Amino acid sequence: MVSVGCGKAHVANFEEPTSILRLELHDQQNQVLWRLDAAPPGRVEQVDYGVVPVGFTQTVPKSGKPRALTPGEPLLLIYSMPDGWVRHRGQAAGSDGFRGGFWLAGPWPGTTPAEVFVEGLHTIDHLPEPKTHPPGPS
Repeated sequence: MVSVGCGKAHVANFEEPTSILRLELHDQQNQVLWRLDAAPPGRVEQVDYGVVPVGFTQTVPKSGKPRALTPGEPLLLIYSMPDGWVRHRGQAAGSDGFRGGFWLAGPWPGTTPAEVFVEGLHTIDHLPEPKTHPPGPS
């Protein structure tokens, strides 16, 4: 579980070291502002905006730091773990922090990365809920 909203430069503070495969921060137009990937999964307790943790690679932006956040702007934090995923709505807390609100989590069976990471949507206002279980027998 992630605890956010400390008002500091953190994107996420995990209650305990957590294995993360991918972490993305999206703006209201569903543009990826910042993306981190780890293979094998990287264990983190805290993620600071624009700081790449050991064992991770920044893939968005390709180089340099991500743009500063606008205080109060709507954001969507998405991260995946080996056994599941979390989508966390919130807003910018200053130019480099995230304050979370509503979140949705689920296991990987029956769910695709494209569903979880809301690929192809033009806004984060009306997010579809990913399928979290394989379809039952017909």
